Amino acid sequence: MLILILVSAGLILWPLLRPPQESVPQGPSSAEAERAKRMALYALRELEMEFATGKLSAEDYARLRERYEARAAQALGLVPARPSPSLDEEIRAARARRRCPACGQRRPPGARFCPACGRPVEGGAG
Repeated sequence: MLILILVSAGLILWPLLRPPQESVPQGPSSAEAERAKRMALYALRELEMEFATGKLSAEDYARLRERYEARAAQALGLVPARPSPSLDEEIRAARARRRCPACGQRRPPGARFCPACGRPVEGGAG
């Protein structure tokens, strides 16, 4: 009986007394990786359709295609993960595009000329 108690106690206490093992960092599971690949490729197909039907401008299409291709390459394991630009940086860039580069005044959407200084605005639309 004593032997049975000692063996049971040993089995119970062994996980608590053994030396710590190094944990191996785990990446995404194969199901998560497969889902990421499918979503990235789906987003590229949808982007192509949106551009073909005229719902996206050439500038927006080029910008989004670059972003989606980077995500697809990352999902396919072709490039290591890298942080994407922060939302604040994107907002700042969008606001800068809505201002006249010459005088800094805000211009209305679609304006070809700055309402304050009269200079033509590159791109023609805001």
